[in-house]
Amino acid sequence: MSPEVEQEINQGRKRIDLIFDNAAETGFFHRLHTTYDTPSQFIMVECKNYRREMANPELDQMIGRLSPNRGKFGLIVCRSLEDENLFLQRCADSYVAHHGIILPITDASLVDILTRLRAGENRPEEPVLMQKYRSVALR
Repeated sequence: MSPEVEQEINQGRKRIDLIFDNAAETGFFHRLHTTYDTPSQFIMVECKNYRREMANPELDQMIGRLSPNRGKFGLIVCRSLEDENLFLQRCADSYVAHHGIILPITDASLVDILTRLRAGENRPEEPVLMQKYRSVALR
C-alpha cells in the first residue's frame, strides 16, 4: 500500500515520516533504478517544518533511513532553506560517500511544480527533480 505514514523500521526503534512504493514505469522515479543505478524500491520522505537552516543532523537522519533493501533515495521536505546551495553540497558529500541520493524539496519547489501543472505542463515535477538531482550528482 502507498503511502505509509510513520513507517517503523529497525524493529520499531525508528520511523520514516512517509514511505512510498516506487511503482513508476516512466519518468524520474523510474530512471533512478534503470539509468542512475540507485536502488529505489521505496521512496523515503522526511518532513521538517523548518524555516531555519538544516544541517548535518537532519541529513544524517535521512542517511540512516536509506539502505540497499529499502532504497537509496530520499526527499527531505521543508519550508525553506537559508542556503540551499550549502545543503545541496552536503547532499553531494553524502552521494560521493555512497550513502545515496537525498534531495531537498522546499515550499518554493512545490509552488514551482504546481505553477507548471496549472500552466498545463505534463509531468511538472520532472524539471524540478532533475535540476536538484544534477546539483547533487554532478558536484
